[in-house]
Amino acid sequence: MLKGYQKAEAVSLILSRLYPEDYPALTEEMLEPLIQQCVDADFDYMIAHDILQPDGSDGDCYYNKRNAHCHIMSLLYQNNGFTEDDFDDLYCLVDDYMDYNRSYLELHGLSYHEDERIAITGMDW
Repeated sequence: MLKGYQKAEAVSLILSRLYPEDYPALTEEMLEPLIQQCVDADFDYMIAHDILQPDGSDGDCYYNKRNAHCHIMSLLYQNNGFTEDDFDDLYCLVDDYMDYNRSYLELHGLSYHEDERIAITGMDW
């Protein structure tokens, strides 16, 4: 776990920002356990890809939001028996988790090991 990251506090903040009606295929009772699973899957991704060490220190690689999203979706599907009918709502939930978790990190002065050199500004398209 990232040093200074409080899972219960993060889950609470994330849940306070969700609108259950945005995920009609998911019941309101499902949201808290799913957000907890998102946190666990996110940290699983970071440790498995050497972004974060098990002790919470930085690894040698950088966080990739798209790859993390795919990893989280995959684990949620495996662990909960979702079907294709649930895909859109689950995708939106994971998207919202990632945005609101980022808010939690920023509010607490925390960050993932990202490559800040990569920026859209100044890119030659």
